[in-house]
Amino acid sequence: MSILENSILHLTTILIFILGLGLLTLSYLKKNYEFANWGFGIIFLGFIQTVFIAFLLNDFFVLSSKIEYAVNLSFSFSSIVLGIISVTGLIFYYRHKIIPSIFIQLGILVSSILIFITFSTSVSQTISKRNNGNSEVNKFLKAEDFEKGSPNPKLSKLSSSKDSLLSR
Repeated sequence: MSILENSILHLTTILIFILGLGLLTLSYLKKNYEFANWGFGIIFLGFIQTVFIAFLLNDFFVLSSKIEYAVNLSFSFSSIVLGIISVTGLIFYYRHKIIPSIFIQLGILVSSILIFITFSTSVSQTISKRNNGNSEVNKFLKAEDFEKGSPNPKLSKLSSSKDSLLSR
């Protein structure tokens, strides 16, 4: 199994973004820029991890190839924008010891969009797997049911000459 097939890598990326979102929200509520500094630092680590996954895949799209193009594009675009916002916020903090609230708000918005995209695609894949599994189960009959015959009376009363293609 390769490192990319392991879901722990993607799970840790999302947990990093969730932790960064929580610290940014806490910073915005408490008006303490130290939390925003930590939040942007953690979000930047998540961005680096996303770039690492993209580098291993040799593709711009980080999510699974089974996911729609637009969703994959919006995840990648949000990740890049979040990386730029976090670097800008960190530069502001280390130069002025203050971060403008617009950067904190943008970080909260884009990281929540990123987390929403990830969770919605996960739920969508789970639902599609569940629906695909049920249709295949209903498609095939058990051997006992096949031997008993069909419950449809039209099928069971047909003579063998009408049901053959050679009888024409």
